[in-house]
Amino acid sequence: MVTDHVTSAWRSDVHVDRSARGLGLGTRPAAVRDHLAPTGIRRLMLADDDAHGVHESVGFKPLRNPETCGSTPSDPSDPAPS
Repeated sequence: MVTDHVTSAWRSDVHVDRSARGLGLGTRPAAVRDHLAPTGIRRLMLADDDAHGVHESVGFKPLRNPETCGSTPSDPSDPAPS
């Protein structure tokens, strides 16, 4: 979890092993959001490749304007994300 302790937090790079899928681990981001709420964090963002439905079921929504976000590849020889 990365946070500025003011307005936002970011969660990424979490993998749930196939043998542990279906055990509710994908709903943990909601518990993190609830835990951070009293601190004033207004936005918890997360990124995933294949758990959108799980995260939407606990209140996460797709970005309204994803075109306003950007990233760079960690390895300059990698193609830029599309």
